[in-house]
Formats: sequence, C-alpha cells, structure tokens
Amino acid sequence: MTTMQHFLDGYKKKFNDTLRERREKVALQSGHATRDRLWIDNEYFTEHYGEALPLSALAVYAVLAKYANARTQSCFPSVATIMRESGIKSTKTAYAALKDLEQYRLIEISHSKGRSSNRYTLLDSSIWLKPNYALFSSEQGQKMNPIPVKMTYKSYI
Repeated sequence: MTTMQHFLDGYKKKFNDTLRERREKVALQSGHATRDRLWIDNEYFTEHYGEALPLSALAVYAVLAKYANARTQSCFPSVATIMRESGIKSTKTAYAALKDLEQYRLIEISHSKGRSSNRYTLLDSSIWLKPNYALFSSEQGQKMNPIPVKMTYKSYI
C-alpha cells in the first residue's frame, strides 16, 4: 500500500468511528429490540413520565418500540397503524401523544413530504427532558400529589 492509501484508510476509519459515536449518543443501543420483544427504558417509569404524559403517549411509544429497527431505532408506521395497534380511537389524540413524546425528546420525528409515513426515531434516555413537577397546596404544610407541569424543551434552554 502507498502512503496515500494508508492515510485515506485511517481517515475513513476515523470518520466511521465518529459517525458511529454520534449515532449512539442519539439513538438507543443496538439490539435494544427484537422481533418478538420490545423494550421501554426503565427511566420512563422511574422518572415519572407516566404521571407527566397521558396514557395514550405510553401506548404510542410502545407501538413505535414494536416497529423500531434494532440497530437504528427508526420506524415508519402510519398514524392509522399507530392508532389501530395502540387502541386510540381519535386521530387528534394520536397526534397529541406523538407531539408530547417529541416535546420530551423521547422520540424524534422526521416529517415526510407527500403521502409517505413520517420517520420516528426512539431516542436514548440520557437526552430525554425530565418531567417538571410542581406541588400545589391550598394549605401550608399539606402534602399533595405532584401535578405534572408540561414544559416545552425551549424552556430548558
């Protein structure tokens, strides 16, 4: 091999390594889902996303996890498929759940042009926005259940 070929091979390896590292930071780890199982990160429950998000969001997230590619964590189900498999009857509810999941950075939506389905990518729990809770009490010292306060990701910036 020539010196130039060694240089180009080293550059190509470095480029591919950098690209792989960037993808790993955003997407879930490889092998996270299989054909007969789906995985939902424990952080969804330990960080109380279930209290901050409606139940429809968990149902939509589960459908997306079912269809997600194990390596890329991307999928392309239509909204009709999401509704059918999650049991959601209203299109408005399905879109609201998708918007909530995107707002908390649980998923990334790449909107398509035309009649094809959007691409949904499940994101790593390390970049999810934490639900913000506010305790409201009518009397001082009275313990109340936390009431989730929805915030946009812009409010964290």
